[in-house]
Amino acid sequence: MAPDQKLSFKPVHSGLGFHPFSDGLPYAPQAPIQRPRTSSQPLAHSLGAGATVAGPVRISPTIIRAESAAPVAPAPRLELQKPFGWSYLPLRMIAFGIDVAVHLSAAALALIGAFAGLGNEPYAIFESGVLEPALLAILATAWVMATAQEVILGTTPGKRIVGLKLHGSGAAIFMRAFFFAPSCLFLGVGLLWALFNRERRCWHDVAADVQPMYRPSDALR
Repeated sequence: MAPDQKLSFKPVHSGLGFHPFSDGLPYAPQAPIQRPRTSSQPLAHSLGAGATVAGPVRISPTIIRAESAAPVAPAPRLELQKPFGWSYLPLRMIAFGIDVAVHLSAAALALIGAFAGLGNEPYAIFESGVLEPALLAILATAWVMATAQEVILGTTPGKRIVGLKLHGSGAAIFMRAFFFAPSCLFLGVGLLWALFNRERRCWHDVAADVQPMYRPSDALR
């Protein structure tokens, strides 16, 4: 180097864009570098030091109180059907006896009137060869009368007097009346079945899933 040449020095941070000792530390930059937040980067990291200073997210107590004060619907309660009392079967027997007397009498009077209307003597219906078909016609007419009343009104004169009524569709009530005849077979074992059934049901009640229900307000007053 020539004796008249001067030495010149350059700062070490020249060309780097920051001063290495601006914050007292050789590695601290003058301004934080802003980087775009990606979708996978947590929110606290993207917010930087401000999220740390603000602390964890707090839930307003007003919202909690509003949610806790909302009414909660009670769970549905399953109520078991209680067995019928001791008076249920006597009521059915009384109603059955009244219906048999009313419907058989009405059917017999109608048949005798029709027989007499054909120019025959009324007592001739009891002669041999006529009595058997006449009895079948009386039973069939009584069944039709009782069934029509049960399907249309849900009750019969006997049931109406003691407060019994059938609650069900017309098809179900008709099916119950249809299976009444099989219940009467074999010495009425289908009717006696109600003595051993917990719900006091006969065979025709079980077949149609319909039986007379007692309610004092349905009784004839």
